[in-house]
Parts: sequence; structure tokens; C-alpha cells
Amino acid sequence: MSFPVLLRAIGDTWNAGESKNIGVKGAFILTSNPFLLSAGVECVLRLPPQVTKANRPLMIRFIGTVLRCQSGRERDFSFGIALESHDYRYLPVEEAARFDTIFEEISTTAKE
Repeated sequence: MSFPVLLRAIGDTWNAGESKNIGVKGAFILTSNPFLLSAGVECVLRLPPQVTKANRPLMIRFIGTVLRCQSGRERDFSFGIALESHDYRYLPVEEAARFDTIFEEISTTAKE
């Protein structure tokens, strides 16, 4: 099962991605942009209500480090990024709403 993800090097702009494998200690994310090894990254995972049984998507923000970046075409993405997670937190409704807007903006841009 895969989920939409926002991913960025800390301080950079957000990029669209898709989870391929997520765990407490890390993740493997598909994305269109390469990331430098050992770079600090932020990742926001969007879990749909069908999975969480909540009445809106649940979002989790991870902070971590890039362990590996590999090129290779999979779905609509050119890179796979292995991340080590150092911290995570569930986003409150107000902050999640801001990320909903970013998800929608990136989704609309990708379709153009």
C-alpha cells in the first residue's frame, strides 16, 4: 500500500512523492528529484480516512536523514530515497490543513 508524501531537504521547497515502505525507523519514498546523501529531510505522509477510520486524512511529519538515493523509473517517479527517521509527530488539524493546500497545489502542478 502506498500513500502520497511531501518531501524536501530541510529549508527547500516541497516535492511530491509516494511512500513505498514506511516504518518507525525510516521509509523508502519515490520522488522525481534526487537528494544528497546524509542530507536532512522533512517528509509529510498523508494517510487517507479509509485507512485510519478518521473523518479526514491523518498527516504525520517525519524528520530524518537520506541514507540512499537511487535512480530508476517507477510509476511516475525517477528516484527512490531511503530515509532514516529521527523524529515524527502527528500534525494538528490547523497544520494539516496547510499541508492539504500544499498537496493540492503540487498535485495540480503535476497534472499541467
